[in-house]
Amino acid sequence: MNQVTFSSPWDGKLVLSTLLLSIIIGGGCALTVYTALSTPMPRIAKVGLLLAALIPAAAIIGAAAYAPLKMSISSAGIEVHRLIGPVVVPFERISRVDLLEPERLRGSIREFGVSGLFGHFGRFRNKDIGPYTLYATGSGGYVLVDADNPLVLTPERPEEFVASIRSRMRALGR
Repeated sequence: MNQVTFSSPWDGKLVLSTLLLSIIIGGGCALTVYTALSTPMPRIAKVGLLLAALIPAAAIIGAAAYAPLKMSISSAGIEVHRLIGPVVVPFERISRVDLLEPERLRGSIREFGVSGLFGHFGRFRNKDIGPYTLYATGSGGYVLVDADNPLVLTPERPEEFVASIRSRMRALGR
């Protein structure tokens, strides 16, 4: 089976929020480091400030590492590619795949994840879908993958993405 890859394009809101959050967080880190290095203070205070500057910097790096980059459909299943490594959902664990209307995501609560810095990803929950994992970089073109753990994705060309998964599942007798 050939691998079919779909980009995960950023929408304008994500570009703006990532840019603003990166500037604010990065600026705060830079100001903290500058203060620690240029202000007379006890060594322990300098070390504390420098360590404190690492926490938000690590948050930016962590968000970038877990953000969805692209999605693919391969013989292994659906793959969500991230810098830290892919998330793979084997076809055997998928019961259904459908386009998802954005209204069905209203009222979602983020249990653990990120919204607005390199994407929207992590564990979410709402009354309609229940608990689900989200890997999105846009605010439309949602796909719901019903599996052991429901997955919501925003691949480029969502209709083609759904059709490709359904075709692979039919070929596997599912």
